[in-house]
Amino acid sequence: MSREILKNTPIAKNLTDEEMNILLRVAQKRTYWIGETIIEEDSVGRDVFILISGKVRVETAIPGEHEDKQILYTILPGEVFGEFSFIDGTPRSATIISDEECEVIILSYTEFKTMAKEHTHLALTLMENIAKMLTERIRNINLEFRNSVIWGR
Repeated sequence: MSREILKNTPIAKNLTDEEMNILLRVAQKRTYWIGETIIEEDSVGRDVFILISGKVRVETAIPGEHEDKQILYTILPGEVFGEFSFIDGTPRSATIISDEECEVIILSYTEFKTMAKEHTHLALTLMENIAKMLTERIRNINLEFRNSVIWGR
């Protein structure tokens, strides 16, 4: 089941069957329960997560007297999170909490680097796919910002 979902995700685009097998061998599968924190904002970690089933929310702390949380968006099966820190090693930019029981595939940066030495095409394809996902998100944010300026929303 997770293989079929993973195969249809943007991060796995253009991977051969052999490369998919290698990725599944080095990655871990984990289940999170409802309300469980998967990533804590400002924590250190370089793993990238692929949501296989369930739903998680992305939230961030709003500085101030009450330290409120703002939900930014919801991540659905097939989507990836944790990719910023995976690439640049900076602390996590948001908190990720499971809204339902969910299953994720986790690729650690350490395992990725080890795998990349032997499977350079796989590593390059994964990084290219992550870069494409990030640029798409930035373009969408730019479009939303532009529309809010134009339409005053």
